[in-house]
Amino acid sequence: MEIGLMDILKFMYRNNLTFTTALDVLNVPMVADKLDVASCMRHCSLLLRN
Repeated sequence: MEIGLMDILKFMYRNNLTFTTALDVLNVPMVADKLDVASCMRHCSLLLRN
């Protein structure tokens, strides 16, 4: 959960996400959903679709 939160904070400041593990791909959208960070959720959805 901590790592997902740090990734979301980086996204909010840099508008970029970098996933290092497969677990990050799942953690970041879950944390973004809990914190109601819609722009991060949209970005994660686009990354997962591609």
